[in-house]
Amino acid sequence: MKQIIQRISSQEDLNFLLTNRIPRITLTRFMGWWSQIKNPIIRDLSIGVWKLFSDLDLREASKTKFDSMHDCFVRELKPGSRTIDMRNEILSSPAMPLWANVATLITPKSFKPKASPTAFPA
Repeated sequence: MKQIIQRISSQEDLNFLLTNRIPRITLTRFMGWWSQIKNPIIRDLSIGVWKLFSDLDLREASKTKFDSMHDCFVRELKPGSRTIDMRNEILSSPAMPLWANVATLITPKSFKPKASPTAFPA
């Protein structure tokens, strides 16, 4: 099923339509509204679609049942499930930041969650 979705999402016309013809603010507001609907069918369908398009892993969540997709999105984690590296030579952020100006680093590379490397602009 994921291969079919990847094949569909790789279609340039569909990507163009979704990212350029439908105003992003409209999609953002719709998803904000939709995600907070506390209906088991909508919740299960929404989280199921989310899992199809990402590697959603709920094993580190402190609870296993959610009221809505929003409840799942802002889930509390089990204690110690995502620790922060406190070493002085490590620059880390609890969120995926937009890097604007960063001091010169010995290794100009960062790692976003899920170990996806990001190179800093020169």
